[in-house]
Amino acid sequence: MKNSNHQLEAIGLRLHKRIFVYEAILLILFIGSLFPYYIGKLWAGTLILAITLILAIIYFFRGFRPCENNKDLMLYQKFTGLAEAMAILGIASRILYMQSDLLFLGISGFIIVSLLIIHFIDVKKQNQKIRLERQDLIRLSILLVLTVIFMVWWPPLPRLFYGEMIL
Repeated sequence: MKNSNHQLEAIGLRLHKRIFVYEAILLILFIGSLFPYYIGKLWAGTLILAITLILAIIYFFRGFRPCENNKDLMLYQKFTGLAEAMAILGIASRILYMQSDLLFLGISGFIIVSLLIIHFIDVKKQNQKIRLERQDLIRLSILLVLTVIFMVWWPPLPRLFYGEMIL
C-alpha cells in the first residue's frame, strides 16, 4: 500500500512539473478538433473525447502530488484535481451532446465553488494551512466560468454530411 502511494505521488509530481506543456498541447488539439467536428466529421468527436479524457487523467493524477505533511493540503489538492477533471469531462460531454453532462458540470461547479470559498476564508483568517497555487486559482476560476457558461448554454449541433459519415 505504501509503495502504491509513493508511485501516485511520483506520477503527480511529474505531471505537476510539466502541466503547462501538456495542457497547452492538449488544449490546442482540443480547439483544433472542434472545427472538423462542427463541419460534420464524426471522427473529430472521438478525438475531442480522447483529448479531454487524457487531460482529465492528467488533472486527476496531478492532485496526488506530495506536500509537506499537511493532511488538509493533501485533501485539498486531491479535490482540486477531481474538480478540474470533472469540469473538463463535463464541458466535453456538453459539446458532444452526451448524457450526464449536467451531472459532471454540476458536481464540478459545486466542488470548485467550495474550494474557492475555503481558500478565501483561509486567506482571510491568515491561517495559511491551505495555500492554493496561483496557477490552480486561475485554472479553477476559468473552469468555474466555463462550467457556468456550459450549464446554461447549449453549443450548436454539428452539421452532418451523410455522404461522408465515415470520413
